[in-house]
Amino acid sequence: MKKLKQELENRKDELELFMEKKVPLIKRIFDIKMWLHDFTVLTGLLPVYLYFRCKRVYPYKKKRGLYKGKYIISSNHMSLLDPIIICQAFWFRRVGFVATKSLFERKLLGFILKKYGVFPIDKENPSLESFKKSKEHIDRGHISCFFPEGMVNREEEMGVFKSGIIMLAIMAKCDILPVYLVPRKKKIHRQVVVVGDKIEVGKLFNTPFPSINELTRVTDLLKEKEKELEEKYNQMMREKHKC
Repeated sequence: MKKLKQELENRKDELELFMEKKVPLIKRIFDIKMWLHDFTVLTGLLPVYLYFRCKRVYPYKKKRGLYKGKYIISSNHMSLLDPIIICQAFWFRRVGFVATKSLFERKLLGFILKKYGVFPIDKENPSLESFKKSKEHIDRGHISCFFPEGMVNREEEMGVFKSGIIMLAIMAKCDILPVYLVPRKKKIHRQVVVVGDKIEVGKLFNTPFPSINELTRVTDLLKEKEKELEEKYNQMMREKHKC
């Protein structure tokens, strides 16, 4: 992250122009770059729905306007099927993802992933180039999803969050929507997606180029918000069983 911060400092002028880039409305609605994504959603929606039957839960009871505008989804990462769950839960928006660059070393797999709106990132040494594709995806009227833990985590305790999602939110000038995917105890159970309130990242910094300490502070805040969603859901279930 220090390397990325230094790169941002050295390329401020280029970054400011990049941040101001706008995409025409017609291209945001009819995005030919996402044809494979759209085709899969239309043809695979029913079987995926029957398998997961996603249910969105709102512990803060605030739904109005929650899904409008630009935002990045932040989610815990419990299995390799999480992107499919996110796509079903947010079926009304085109969702893009980031994945480790090693998956793109195979040309065919890399080609397919890119057509689905998945972009490569070097987890160990993220650079400005790593975020450009996700930023452009958001500019075209879509949303991106990050798994800040950086890898599948099947432990009960959430892993350490990486700051990449905060950097992208700053560059894209958008909010972060934290969600918590509840592990299913049995496959017959519905997949529950707990949706929190948006985090207005821009209001948490006094400068467009925050320090490492500031990034760490906001990243820790995001993790606290996601853990809070888990606790809120568990509390709701305990109260439900008491009735």
